[in-house]
Amino acid sequence: MAENESLDLYYKNSGRWRGAMRMMADGLPADRVAEELLRNLYRTMKNLIKNQLLSVEALYDAATGRRDDLELVVRQAESTEYARLFAANAFQGLGPVEIVENVLRDTTDRFLDQMGVQLVGGERFAHFAAFRRERDEITYLMNDGVRQLAHTIAQSPRVPPRMPALSVQRRRQAATELMTMSLLGQ
Repeated sequence: MAENESLDLYYKNSGRWRGAMRMMADGLPADRVAEELLRNLYRTMKNLIKNQLLSVEALYDAATGRRDDLELVVRQAESTEYARLFAANAFQGLGPVEIVENVLRDTTDRFLDQMGVQLVGGERFAHFAAFRRERDEITYLMNDGVRQLAHTIAQSPRVPPRMPALSVQRRRQAATELMTMSLLGQ
């Protein structure tokens, strides 16, 4: 059986999200953290859809009245946390792209909230306001990627999404940043 996904930062399979938290704690640039968080969203959604832990299509149909009971569909999902998140975002009148986009933003917010609890008061973020500034910049930088992912999932809800390839120039820049951080001992 496939491993489930959780919205809990400290769940055994949430290591990818803890990696993004370490990047924030280490002071990596907001655009790198945003890239990592977006990559995590792709991986999470890919796992949920590929392993049939969640049926985006069934949840959308139930939320819009084209299928019977929304709560039944949520209970039948292998990943009830994400199914409940979809159900909570299935407002009357929203289309599939908007619902998925809201779920992706809520997922990111939940993980960032948990990261804030761990990081605020530490060396990198002495006060919540400093964390909030960085968090706002990261979520802003993620906007286009979140919209693209939401569109991809809504367009083909049974097909696991694939992360767009980074350009050669961006991969080199990322490698240089990591090497610089490593050489500086950060």
